[in-house]
Amino acid sequence: ELSLRLMDIVPRDLAQIATSLTSVGLAEERFFASLARAAVARSDRFMVDEIAAVAAAFDRALFFHTDLMLSVARNMRSGIAAALPRDILKA
Repeated sequence: ELSLRLMDIVPRDLAQIATSLTSVGLAEERFFASLARAAVARSDRFMVDEIAAVAAAFDRALFFHTDLMLSVARNMRSGIAAALPRDILKA
């Protein structure tokens, strides 16, 4: 059920949820796996700063999800030219 609910959340909110949970030390493996699947399923809707924030949150939580990292790389390649440096750095 959690995976289905995460699919209804907009990309910016997914990034903020991941960042918030890791900042307070609440990084649960099952939740982050569901979060990664939701982010991968809609990775084409993420702005560069949003996908960078999700990747940074996973890094801080010490989780690695292969499909998420492939989506991050694909999104960064396609959107980096349009992104402002400050948006990427703030993530």
